[in-house]
Amino acid sequence: MIFQDHGVRDVRNTVIGRWINSLRFFIGQAELYERTHGEKFVYNPNATKSENVMDRWILARCQSLIKHVKQEMEGELWRGAIVIL
Repeated sequence: MIFQDHGVRDVRNTVIGRWINSLRFFIGQAELYERTHGEKFVYNPNATKSENVMDRWILARCQSLIKHVKQEMEGELWRGAIVIL
């Protein structure tokens, strides 16, 4: 596989940049939780599921995205995995 500079730059800017922004947002929200609740944020996979429609839509969309990217990456269809992101 041959990588071109502009292609790598595009992936960095569109995919990795978005992931970094999402991570920074999450870290900021976790820090806000810790400041306002006085306890460390710990992920609990057994937490009660939200009844909020928007929360449920976001989680469903994330699961669909994960499934699609895994399928594309297993088939080495890198472009298809990146486009959906």
